[in-house]
Amino acid sequence: MRHFLWPLLLISLSSADVQRTILSYLEQKYPLQSGQYICDASAANIPVDANYDSVAVDGFGRDNPRGLVVARLSYYSGGKPVSKASVSVKIGILQPVLVTKTIIKANEPIGSEMVGFETRDIAAAGEIPIGDFKQLDGKVAAHYIPAGRALTSSMLMIPPTMRAGDRITIKFVRGPLCLTADGVARENGSTGNRIKVTNSLSRKIVTAVVVNATTVAIGDEEGF
Repeated sequence: MRHFLWPLLLISLSSADVQRTILSYLEQKYPLQSGQYICDASAANIPVDANYDSVAVDGFGRDNPRGLVVARLSYYSGGKPVSKASVSVKIGILQPVLVTKTIIKANEPIGSEMVGFETRDIAAAGEIPIGDFKQLDGKVAAHYIPAGRALTSSMLMIPPTMRAGDRITIKFVRGPLCLTADGVARENGSTGNRIKVTNSLSRKIVTAVVVNATTVAIGDEEGF
C-alpha cells in the first residue's frame, strides 16, 4: 500500500514532506506494539521541481527497516508518476526504557530507586531494553553495570543458589543405591542448573544438578 503526501499548493517537496510520508508508511506497514517511529530524511537528495505535488513510498532496501536504510520513492504530479528515486534515511524507534541512575555492582539487587525511565531510540539496540519494573523482580545484576546504561535481560540474573568455592554434598542415587560425597562447587548455579563440581576425595570433576544451597545430585535424583 502506497502512502501519498498531497500539499495544498503545488510547491517543491521537502525532506519534511518525505519524512511524514515515510512515517505514515511505517506505521501502516510495520505497526509497533509500543513506542513511536522517528525519521530523519535531512540527508536525502530531494529533487527541487515545482511539478512534483506528491510523493509515495514504494518500499525499503530491507525488510523491517531500522537505522540507516534506503527508501524507494515515487514522485507524482496530478496523480501521474513523474520519476523515481532511492534516498538514504535514518529510522529510529523512541520508547521509554529503564536506565540506571547509579553504578550497580555484580550480584547486587536492583531496586526501583536505582533506575528510572528515559525515552531512547532503541532501533539500533542489539537487545531490546527493559521497559517494565516487573522484569526486575527477584533479579540481581549479572555483572558490573555503569550509570546511564539502558537495562536489558542479559544484564540480569536470578541470584545463584550455589556459588563457586562453596563446600557441598554430592548425592548419587541409582535405584536402591545411594551414595554421598563431600565436594566443592566450581561454578555458580541456581536450583535446577547443571554445574561442575569437584569430588573432594577422588579430586575428579563431575557435572551435577543443583538441588539446594548445599546439595547437588547425580543419577536418579537429577530431576528431583
